[in-house]
Amino acid sequence: MTSILSRRLIQVPSAESKSFGIKHTLGASEKRTCYQYIQTRQKAALEFSSPEITRDFIKTKNGVDVYESRLAWHDIRAVTRINGTVKDVMALLSADNTETFAAMQKEIMGDTFVAAKVLDSCLSDSNEDSSHFHCGLKWLALKLDGDVNQPVNFDMVFLDYTDVCKTNDSLWMGYRIVESIRVKGCPAVLGFTRASIRSEVYIVTETTTRGVVEITYAVHMDWKIVGRQRLEGFADAVIQRLCNIRQYCEQERLRKIEIMNPENWVQDAARSKCAVCDLAFQFILRKRHHCRMCGEVICGKCNTKVDVPIGRTKQLRVRVCVHCLVKCRETQTEMLERPSAQPVTRNRHLEQTFLCPED
Repeated sequence: MTSILSRRLIQVPSAESKSFGIKHTLGASEKRTCYQYIQTRQKAALEFSSPEITRDFIKTKNGVDVYESRLAWHDIRAVTRINGTVKDVMALLSADNTETFAAMQKEIMGDTFVAAKVLDSCLSDSNEDSSHFHCGLKWLALKLDGDVNQPVNFDMVFLDYTDVCKTNDSLWMGYRIVESIRVKGCPAVLGFTRASIRSEVYIVTETTTRGVVEITYAVHMDWKIVGRQRLEGFADAVIQRLCNIRQYCEQERLRKIEIMNPENWVQDAARSKCAVCDLAFQFILRKRHHCRMCGEVICGKCNTKVDVPIGRTKQLRVRVCVHCLVKCRETQTEMLERPSAQPVTRNRHLEQTFLCPED
């Protein structure tokens, strides 16, 4: 099995390859039709991502809960939380040009990404003034692990619709709705199987915890595979996709905070209590740690390890206190304007942040 997959993957062209040559433009009437169609699908798509749809819980991994349909293994719903804003996530999900779309899909898909292209933009609503509103015809190519004698290279053509709105609870919500359509004169790329996205939805909502959003992802795929053979690790691929979104958004926030020189750390002897939760240190049960961003002395429960970007390509995994995690996302956005909130105090017993469990 390994040798077969290896030979197939080697044949996949790189994202920069010009051999794909896929292109398609829409006429004015086609743009209007596509735009009107995807708008009519909005309600159904949001309902598709709802927990009211019966799916069985299958696992939790890296802070992502995954549910799978009893009827079709390629119908999956996953939920997680990230430290950031609706704007942070929507900046990743909404792209109106090929360069940005390909870069963002690479961030989301990781190693499964092959190439992506914005084929055309559809008619936009003149009343929309959100920077995250977009409707376009797009193409995406992926490589996945699969069963023996089954295709592993897939491409797809779809309508991509993103926007933001407010919920009944006056919380901001962003969404991305994706659905395949048939386009004449736009066949599958040589060596790829044309898959179909029956429905794919990203829902990004504010939570009651300031600076923490919840992401719900639901997808029903038709991989055009004969029989019920399943792609290996499809659920894990969905988990990795949401983890990639979380990592990207948090790293964008962490870029503005510098790592402190150990010489400037607060000395252990200067703190008898954790600088975050204010609980006393104990030799065994509550040990001292140092936040690499502020240098404070903290306990094990009030910190987490994050990958901090260093330059454009390198990353450094460091220990950071929850106070600094909150601080690094305390920036106003043009979409989420509100009065300045009460500053986070270092001695608050409970810092409001999401700490992903390390599996």
